[in-house]
Amino acid sequence: MRRWAPAEFHHGEHAVSRASGYGPARSSRWQKKEPGVVEFAGADASQNVWHFGFGANINPWKLRTKRKIEPLDQVTAYDGRQIVAKAFVTPPNFKLVQSLPPPERYLNLIKDGCETMGIDPSYRAWLESVQTEKGQRGGHYWSVGQSKQQSENSEIAAANMHKRISRSEGPLRLAALMEFAIPGDNGLVDIGANLGKCSSEDLASQLVRAAAAGVTKVILTGCNVKGSVKAKHLTELWSGGPGWEKTLQHLGAAARKEIHEMQLTSLPQLLFTAGVHPHDSKTCDENTMQELRELAASPGCVSIGECGLDYDRMHSPRRLQLEWCRKQVELAVELGMPLFLHERDRDPSKGQKMGSSENLRDILAENKVDPKKVCIHCFTGNREELSHYISQGYFIGLTGFAAMKRRGAHIREMLESGDLPLEQLMIETDCPFMMPDKEFLPDALGIAHRKNEPCSMPAVCRAIAECMKVPPEQVAKVTTSNANEFFGPK
Repeated sequence: MRRWAPAEFHHGEHAVSRASGYGPARSSRWQKKEPGVVEFAGADASQNVWHFGFGANINPWKLRTKRKIEPLDQVTAYDGRQIVAKAFVTPPNFKLVQSLPPPERYLNLIKDGCETMGIDPSYRAWLESVQTEKGQRGGHYWSVGQSKQQSENSEIAAANMHKRISRSEGPLRLAALMEFAIPGDNGLVDIGANLGKCSSEDLASQLVRAAAAGVTKVILTGCNVKGSVKAKHLTELWSGGPGWEKTLQHLGAAARKEIHEMQLTSLPQLLFTAGVHPHDSKTCDENTMQELRELAASPGCVSIGECGLDYDRMHSPRRLQLEWCRKQVELAVELGMPLFLHERDRDPSKGQKMGSSENLRDILAENKVDPKKVCIHCFTGNREELSHYISQGYFIGLTGFAAMKRRGAHIREMLESGDLPLEQLMIETDCPFMMPDKEFLPDALGIAHRKNEPCSMPAVCRAIAECMKVPPEQVAKVTTSNANEFFGPK
């Protein structure tokens, strides 16, 4: 049984954030008052397990792994009781330069929650007086946790990149994309792109733009038999000299002139995977495995997948997902090919997790899969799941999700804390999905208001480098080496 109540928090030198009743605590003197809300859980209502404190000058995303817990000497509930409480507090290096109001959307969520839980009207009335900020918080908020010099360096580097790439000449924006590319000779390998639904004109444009951005290989993802066949045909039609000629045929005169002036003469190498996504498990039949086997024999096929388990959207029954995931894993082991895997558990908002990560690990263990032949593609899971995958020796694929400072905050924290070693990382766009934040994509690239495409790979690389505090060139070098080895010669 849980009960919620408004409360007044007394604190002094530290700003108060979200609170929990676990972890170490030390005594401190608290003086300043701050409104909030307390959740009581269990039989002992004196034990506080959570509170919100508005006005706290902190970045809660940054505090997830670097928080410390302080006891509050006094917490006065709305009915006058004095209760025991503990709170996350702000380490000095995480304090904002100025007080920032909560985003309007966040405050509205709190208001809705208070109404649903039946919280005292006095607290809900107080919420109406809280100043809000429209839209999303900008870089001044997300840079919390960096030193002043780090923040200044990041801002200067970003400003310089956007300034250099301020001009756009030609319909393909090739000059801007060449400026955007990661310096050096390593190139980038996009290990997961969904281009099967592009028109010939759009595909020609995307491949040329990817080449200008320094992408040397693009691996087309097969999500069902039909899609895998389409990926096979694309790799055959758009590769080498014939592919280059086909590209020029589908572009206009202005684009061809731009290509000539920028001295581009080739496209990224195209490869593909053959598999059935868990969403499409319900479409599999007695012919599916033979069709995948034949596709896997193609010279351009470098992996079995995208296969795996998705217990979030449940487009196919769990029983069928498990059956066809297991069959594809068995096929990969038989053929000695790598696995390109999808794994997503039920979203917490929909109920308890259903164990997709555990089920997938069991299937891999049963078939004694070589860990170096496993890639968990487009990883968006939690730290515990990542730890299991890394400890097994699997590779992890990261997308533009790592370049989303709000949605991908937990992934960025794992990169910052060293939970994901560079030696087990590969990068991808998963285009047309997983568009990076605008700050990683200069407007001159012509991608900010379009669907994601392979030319955004440098943004993924830079976002990861930013979190790992290493040069983008190092991320490019290691991830490209990992991809070439993983998807290398059969």
